[in-house]
Amino acid sequence: MKTESEKLQAAAENFDRLQRLAKTKLNEFADAIRENPLHAMQWADANFERAAAFALYGELAAACRNYDDNDKTMADLRANYTRAALQHARQNNRSSSNSSNQCDDAVRALLAEVVQDYGPLSD
Repeated sequence: MKTESEKLQAAAENFDRLQRLAKTKLNEFADAIRENPLHAMQWADANFERAAAFALYGELAAACRNYDDNDKTMADLRANYTRAALQHARQNNRSSSNSSNQCDDAVRALLAEVVQDYGPLSD
């Protein structure tokens, strides 16, 4: 059975991997924008999710390392991101900017995925 430190380190490595994947896709979009901006923008919707993934997975990886350094557990981390997911789920999009609202939606969806993938309170 894994120790709490091993669980947190494994989660951090997974979040790092997911963040790198999001960054790769964002870089591909940046290249596409330079090559053909109009065409790239016609397919830009997925980049709201990629930008949210880059930010959120980076935060989660850092949180895993911080929790490990401060003798907290995976259960503590799960409780915090479950609370964050529930808090985001209760919030309505309030911006007059469609892109801001799309970013908020993407963060909510990703937090829900994290809770689904890692479980709110299970090992």
